[in-house]
Amino acid sequence: MLRFALWIALAGCSSPKRAQEPVWPPDEPACAVFDPSNEACETKCLRTAPEGWPACEDATDALIALDYICQGRKPFTCQPSPRSLKAPIQAWDTIEGAGEITIGAGMSKGVTLDWTALLIDAHHQPLDGSFITLTVVNDNDTRGSVFVLPELMPTAVGVLLQPAAPHDIIVE
Repeated sequence: MLRFALWIALAGCSSPKRAQEPVWPPDEPACAVFDPSNEACETKCLRTAPEGWPACEDATDALIALDYICQGRKPFTCQPSPRSLKAPIQAWDTIEGAGEITIGAGMSKGVTLDWTALLIDAHHQPLDGSFITLTVVNDNDTRGSVFVLPELMPTAVGVLLQPAAPHDIIVE
């Protein structure tokens, strides 16, 4: 140790610099750039892989099985399914005693017709008797009907959307 410190002092260095030892063989990914003719790329899904590439299809299917929401057939477009979602009320109409509501969230947020929806107040608490029956889900909005007392409607500031509960699995 003393000899090393002496060497540093004589060399005029204030701190030792460690030389990076080369790693052999070089640690390079076999499929760093997508090339369909490269055998190493057959099981890889890179962003530059073409649409329909089997490795990307398999990865996307695996994520969908884990309840992810995917916008395309590449895993890079997938997002975890939300546990719940708070969305604004975009429009409200009363038709034959029922409230027709347009909610500011749709398929792009993972909403489907089997989700549950409740009106919420400014404190994000559900209003009594405010269950919304979803009728149409578009890309960016959802429509539904709700039977709620007229005096409760001014207190509604948004909608709490929740995915349907998982179905029971029956094993025979």
